[in-house]
Amino acid sequence: MLTLIDILTFVKIADLRSVTQAARVLGMPKSSVSRNLGRLEQAVGAPLVLRGSRQLSLTDTGRVFYNHAQRILEEVDEAHSAVGQLHGTARGHLRVAAPVTSGQQLLAPLLPEFLSLYPKLTLNLELTSRQADPLTEDVDVVIQIGDLSDSQLVARRLGTFRLSLYGSAEYLARHGEPRTVSDLSSHVVLDIFEGPHAWTLYGPGGSTAVGITPRLSINDPSAIRTVALGGTGLAWLPHFLCANDLASGKLVHVLPQWHRGQRDVHALFPPPRTLTPRVRVFIDFLVEKFAQKGQLHY
Repeated sequence: MLTLIDILTFVKIADLRSVTQAARVLGMPKSSVSRNLGRLEQAVGAPLVLRGSRQLSLTDTGRVFYNHAQRILEEVDEAHSAVGQLHGTARGHLRVAAPVTSGQQLLAPLLPEFLSLYPKLTLNLELTSRQADPLTEDVDVVIQIGDLSDSQLVARRLGTFRLSLYGSAEYLARHGEPRTVSDLSSHVVLDIFEGPHAWTLYGPGGSTAVGITPRLSINDPSAIRTVALGGTGLAWLPHFLCANDLASGKLVHVLPQWHRGQRDVHALFPPPRTLTPRVRVFIDFLVEKFAQKGQLHY
């Protein structure tokens, strides 16, 4: 007899090519995952997975069954969500992944309102430095900053921001304020990347390259902001990260006619045919809220 838990287990194994990873994502013991797979193969009457290599692969029967199993799970998920819609609300569990800084500054402040609008929804927000993939991982929506790669995912643009140059009032009092981009060579700079490299800057008349060697490099904009506030050096930061510091005078916008390029913010999610109501309402909510913010760079 086929059961939904066995079908779900098989799909996760097929997506992740690993019994161990499927067990982690499903929150089940590895032995239970193996037992579910074996029970499903017995019900189907044929092996679904080749176990001879380090990375599992599907048999011919497994590939055919996988296509049908995906549709079964999508139909069950949509049926569950549709019942919720009949009662006037989206329901279920929503999993979202976002970069650490933009997730903290742009996404987290919106979540109280979203959850109050949809009381039958629960939500998990994973703040991560890696790029999650809704097609192969247990995540519904991914927030991505920067250029998009070729993908089967749908991308909805939420907004755009620029990287502008900021320094603390304390730093500028000690070192003076640069008046031209060439002045940056005599200043202490902070950056995400370590070692000598070039900044491409955009301003009056086009673009120019400026060679720099950071005194300090940190792979997180929030941490760079903290160090800049301490008066250590100049840093390129998004406006949304330091708007309060500008208003209080703790940070000063330096060389305001120059910026270090624009970054788009996108929400990535699976194709519409597999889109559940809970994902749809979340995407619509983000699009509306980011539109109210306007451009994120001022």
